[in-house]
Amino acid sequence: MVDGKNLGEWLKVVKEKDYDTRHQAVRALYRFGPDARDAVPALTDILKETRNKLEERPLFQSVVVTLGNIGPDAASALPEVLPLLKAKEPNTEVCFAVIQI
Repeated sequence: MVDGKNLGEWLKVVKEKDYDTRHQAVRALYRFGPDARDAVPALTDILKETRNKLEERPLFQSVVVTLGNIGPDAASALPEVLPLLKAKEPNTEVCFAVIQI
């Protein structure tokens, strides 16, 4: 349980469209660590949606960190994460996530 919700409840919340709600869910999923492996498809979708939206950068970075915290079970997200290393200025969160995955 994280903030009164179990993993299944957070998996539903992360699919909502409200920015703040999704961001809260992503941060909660981080706390589940590798147990949050079922969230990888939804997290990957959020990466795709937020990659080029500067105003959603905090959510994007939280997703990257959460994928890294899930670890090897997040390998299916690597096709979306690896290109981020080619950015002019790759951020440390992306580097650490790739190492952890």
